[in-house]
Amino acid sequence: MIISSSRNTLRQLATRQARLFTTGAGPKPIPQFFQGASSTPTNTILNFVPQQQQWVIERMGKYNRTVKEGPHFIIPIFEKIRSIHSVKESVLEIQPHNCITIDQKDLVIDGVAFIKVLDTFKATYNIDDVDFAINELCQTRMRTEVGNLKFDDVVKNRNELNEKIKDFINSASLENWGVECIRYEIKDISKI
Repeated sequence: MIISSSRNTLRQLATRQARLFTTGAGPKPIPQFFQGASSTPTNTILNFVPQQQQWVIERMGKYNRTVKEGPHFIIPIFEKIRSIHSVKESVLEIQPHNCITIDQKDLVIDGVAFIKVLDTFKATYNIDDVDFAINELCQTRMRTEVGNLKFDDVVKNRNELNEKIKDFINSASLENWGVECIRYEIKDISKI
């Protein structure tokens, strides 16, 4: 009897929370990759973490734990949801930027980085804005690599450039920020 009533209570809470999400009256779902700047769900004691998300919880301003999908008790007033991270592979658009080849050709290059959070603690506390940092790393490394090549080599060796940039991003972000670059792809190379 007690078990069935507690199941019904959990079902009612889950239904109520789902209704709040769909009507817009309750907390908003957080769809983006890094959520440090976005609003976090309202702390309602019993919280349901969606699949493929991890929440970083602070107790009285200090890191307490990381919770994965499923129901979790989070004590209002004492504990707060510091950040929410999707642990799915995510696409990060790299802004177009100017590069100059060794034979003095001006190029505009843009790309895409496919990244994944492996350690939510590091992604929350070791850096303010991971998206911006990875974007800057990609742009500066691309300028360096393109600056050592002729224009024809840049076009021919696109795959090698992709691998070098991916390895460079991983050397900086994997250990320090808990984020792995799975793939990097140059989208467009155009002369100015």
